[in-house]
Amino acid sequence: MPIIYMHGVNTRDPKHFAPVREYLQRIVAPTIAPDPDNVSIRSADWFQLCDEPKWGGISRPRTVLLGHGAQSERNELIDTIVENVPRVTAPTSSLTSGHATSPGQTARIDMLPDLDLADLIAVSAPTPDMDALQRARIGISADRVARDPVVRDNLKAAKNLDDQLKIVADAVRADVERQSTLVAAGALDVFRNMRDRVSESISRTLSKPAVAATLLAGELRPTLNDFVTRFLGDVLFYITRRGLPGAPGSIPKVLLDELVTAQINKEARGGEPIVLLTHSMGGQIAYDVVTSFLPASRSSIKVDFWCATASQVGFFEELNMFLASSKDFSKATGRKTPLFSNHLGHWWNVWDHNDIISFTTKGIFAEGVDDEEFWTGMSVAAAHGGYLERPSFYRLFAEKLKVAFPPRAS
Repeated sequence: MPIIYMHGVNTRDPKHFAPVREYLQRIVAPTIAPDPDNVSIRSADWFQLCDEPKWGGISRPRTVLLGHGAQSERNELIDTIVENVPRVTAPTSSLTSGHATSPGQTARIDMLPDLDLADLIAVSAPTPDMDALQRARIGISADRVARDPVVRDNLKAAKNLDDQLKIVADAVRADVERQSTLVAAGALDVFRNMRDRVSESISRTLSKPAVAATLLAGELRPTLNDFVTRFLGDVLFYITRRGLPGAPGSIPKVLLDELVTAQINKEARGGEPIVLLTHSMGGQIAYDVVTSFLPASRSSIKVDFWCATASQVGFFEELNMFLASSKDFSKATGRKTPLFSNHLGHWWNVWDHNDIISFTTKGIFAEGVDDEEFWTGMSVAAAHGGYLERPSFYRLFAEKLKVAFPPRAS
């Protein structure tokens, strides 16, 4: 079962794939392959093909709020705005993943479903100085602990929340201890103050202005402004240099080459499905590949399962920006875009209300898209990458694959 990951915009760190690969190897691969350690998991990196702004992005003006006045004045202004923001209730169906009851209604965590408990641990245990790979490994431990029946029984028998948090912390710590690389890095220290961090995470799910404050503060952060600048740059770079169906440019060629490698692996492993995970702009590149570049090459390669997270595929199709786009399919004609490609099987499109640059595909494509919201529980500034940092996302991904390819479940 070859798995390919294609990143989105604003990616420049060569180590970006390490935590994603860890989650895919430990949570996704075991669900549909009997030998997960031997599953081919590769990244189709294209960030090195994008030019940086020639003057470092100085064409973007500084914002009024963050570009003028003393720091104290800016803080007072933001505080004034936040204090007048009305109460906002987080989706009542979840703590972090959008699929269960919020713990804001209870003083215990044994009521949380597996996905939400795993996410709660994953976002609470790590410390700010921990790298992405270490956080991913704690997330994997959190996923195992949340589904452990013994831990579940102990949580139900615990007298209060403090006792429950200690049970969870001890269980995750024990699981982490089996990962020698984390022990060597001193990651066990993160569990010393875990109780306070988990309690804070629970409090943030309550219906109060803090939720709105998080969203507003995220929009005012300069990092969001920087992200938009790079987002536009990467999108324009791809669109202007992607090439033609019969002559792909350097960026789509990265994915095409990885698919050739995956096809060889697929045949060597008895026809296991090719799985593609994309993030953000990686989704648009994948769509061009399966609807234009692969058909033009007369290739027999087929992406058996495509998960597009935080993509803008629906929006790009509305703007008629794909190589295969046609004005024959629109609201005006009453005809939806058909998914007639022989190079695509299952398509799961995932978006988040807080992620302002993720888009749904509902109402645009005729059939064949499993379109679903995934609530990351993150601010506007962080939500765009939040999918790939939640154990619950990978668990849902694994379950989707298990349903799509039941004979291959281990």
